[in-house]
Amino acid sequence: MSESTRSYFGHIKRTGHETYRIWWDAPRDSDGKRNQRTVTVHGTRADAETALARARIGLTGADGSCLLRDYWAASVEPTLPDLAAKTAHEYARLW
Repeated sequence: MSESTRSYFGHIKRTGHETYRIWWDAPRDSDGKRNQRTVTVHGTRADAETALARARIGLTGADGSCLLRDYWAASVEPTLPDLAAKTAHEYARLW
């Protein structure tokens, strides 16, 4: 029952029948300490992935009026140097 996956941004772990726990790092506290958030999601794995994606989008300050190019510039583009060269190239090609 302990299915889990990791991503660059957060972590999803199955905790029961149609119950998942998601973790992600929020911005660091003023004293520099790690600030980890967690939420339990009741529903499908897709629901948990959507909740994690919404948490990531929320940290960028994006809202419903945010354009995709603005989200790319604020959230995805800064992570490209941390990725493998081929992955970064493909991300840029797709966007």
